[in-house]
Amino acid sequence: MVIMVSLFSLLMLPDCKLYEIHQDYIVLYNRHDKSECFIIYYEDIVSWHYEWNPSFDQLVISLVDGSVEKQEVYAKYRIEKWLNSLAPGKQAKKNHRK
Repeated sequence: MVIMVSLFSLLMLPDCKLYEIHQDYIVLYNRHDKSECFIIYYEDIVSWHYEWNPSFDQLVISLVDGSVEKQEVYAKYRIEKWLNSLAPGKQAKKNHRK
């Protein structure tokens, strides 16, 4: 089992940094052009949520100017922990249907 997880990580997950979390902002890196990045200050975030997809997961951030930034991510619990700590009250609530 350990070998399978290791092979999956080695072959399927990106080998580049996707984001960095800092005290006042988050940096989102462009996977296609490693020389580009996008800095988002937590005060500019209206809401954020984590979306699961079969091929990749993504962090979706809505900003005060009305734009939406989407970033591929692979560590749901880590990013949720940090964003809930540094941008409290901005995680979008899921709509539960009965």
